[in-house]
Amino acid sequence: MPGEDLEEVVYRLIDPEQYQGKKVLVVGGGDAALEAALAICIEPGSKVTLSYRNNAFSRVKPKNRQLTEEAEKSGRLSVLLESNVKKIEFASVVIDQNGTLINLPNDAVIVCAGGILPTPLLKKIGIEVRTRHGTGSFDQKALASKLPPPLPRKMGRPVLSVDQDLRLNPAKRSQQSSAVHHQPLPQPGHEYRSRSRGIFR
Repeated sequence: MPGEDLEEVVYRLIDPEQYQGKKVLVVGGGDAALEAALAICIEPGSKVTLSYRNNAFSRVKPKNRQLTEEAEKSGRLSVLLESNVKKIEFASVVIDQNGTLINLPNDAVIVCAGGILPTPLLKKIGIEVRTRHGTGSFDQKALASKLPPPLPRKMGRPVLSVDQDLRLNPAKRSQQSSAVHHQPLPQPGHEYRSRSRGIFR
């Protein structure tokens, strides 16, 4: 879709308050879309339009459907059924509703349609996304390379380094200090083991 890579386009609602005084288009017909539109339309100065390609919200919770109808009747929310977004521009969107093109002033677009992935963002952080038969698949190796390695575990507990262990256990720190003071000096040809430095000769 032209314009889907603009900064004003997001794929989930984070904070409704950031849309105060803004013209917002919410795209989708599921519970996530309705809940996003309902949350934003009560913010002061906001003007929200909900666009859905089908002719009814048939797969949502009854409560969300009821609240959406009430918000539309009160004028807080505009609902465009049987509509599709054709183009997103810097300050407007073009929507096709039953063959009629509607140009709406717009500050932000929230896409909550199922099956739509934020592909540009995923590619930007190094995750390869391939589309196969209409479904997205992640490159697991690329994703794993971006994640930190897990901590080693022993007997169900993380293994701490010697320094971490001593900082967390004052009693062990005292024992370590005593052991270091009483350890004999290494002699030629003999092997010694230090708790903090491993094996040395």
